[in-house]
Amino acid sequence: MLKNYDHIYYWKRKGSESIADLLKQVPSELAYKPEKQGESIAWSRDGSGYYTLSESGKEERARLLFYKRK
Repeated sequence: MLKNYDHIYYWKRKGSESIADLLKQVPSELAYKPEKQGESIAWSRDGSGYYTLSESGKEERARLLFYKRK
């Protein structure tokens, strides 16, 4: 899984496939509502979804968002 400011991309690894070979494939795009200064992403501990976290600013607090895995 890889995140930029506008999108989240996901590659599903098959067996012992190398990371280099995996990243040559076209990724799936996961659900994501762009957030101001959204910089972090991580899977939930139980794998049921993923979290994104934005930075806090002068007028806005950081937000932790959860996206349920489909």
